[in-house]
Amino acid sequence: MSTAAAPALLEVDDLETRFVIAGRDPIVAVSGVSFSAHAGETTAIVGESGSGKSVTALSITRLLPARISQISRGSIRLRGRELTALSEAELRTIRG
Repeated sequence: MSTAAAPALLEVDDLETRFVIAGRDPIVAVSGVSFSAHAGETTAIVGESGSGKSVTALSITRLLPARISQISRGSIRLRGRELTALSEAELRTIRG
């Protein structure tokens, strides 16, 4: 029997998401977000209103409007697969 820990289903490492609007400085909405979720665990993101919970979730699923938002740093892996490198068509197959 192996004592190695099972790999995480979802791993978010140092996520930073910005909103870029013409004529304005970029707005950093979330910065430095890191967590992992394993099978059989419940993971919650908590914080005050405006702290970036929804932007974090929408960044993970890449459902923010591409014309004004960008994941400017970090890694998002689902079962070891890097989501930030996938095309929109590939993401649709994962989202369902």
